[in-house]
Amino acid sequence: AGRCYKCLSRCLARAYNCCFHCSCSVSPAEEESARRETMTGLKWYWFHLAMQVGFTVREFLVISGLNGWRWELAFVHFATWCTLLLVTREVWNFSKIRKGSEKRKVAVDGLLDMLLLPVNIVFFCGICVRVLKLQPESHMRSMVSVVIESADIYEAFALWSVLVLFVKVVEAEMAGRDPESMS
Repeated sequence: AGRCYKCLSRCLARAYNCCFHCSCSVSPAEEESARRETMTGLKWYWFHLAMQVGFTVREFLVISGLNGWRWELAFVHFATWCTLLLVTREVWNFSKIRKGSEKRKVAVDGLLDMLLLPVNIVFFCGICVRVLKLQPESHMRSMVSVVIESADIYEAFALWSVLVLFVKVVEAEMAGRDPESMS
């Protein structure tokens, strides 16, 4: 998985450089710095969203292969794409403020954990609807309850991120107060 991540990161960085290369005059040192920064790779949250897009495309192909475009599945698939678009927009907004100190990155990463939660849950629900509607007699039907329950793992992780962020905010607030005024 690590090798695939590095390869995907390198390919996307090359595509970015190819498609969005600035034609304005920059010094060779600035160009080298920008190249090195781009080549450091894809951030974890963009990788997560790219994987979710891949999973959603796979779901589209599976549903099409089963000739199963019923209204329920079309609705779930539409909801999945809407969720992906909305979450991508918000991740884009938060990724702009992530630059800076390590404390800021940790705080924004906690928020990104929470932002990515709906993408995971809607994907799991989509798989369950597909299995229940198109493959009710398959062995996968017994896995539906497990898939739905696995969303709790992501929810617990997001709640942990919220708790860590909340504790840091309270600690920062308490550090800024006078000890005498706290009594």
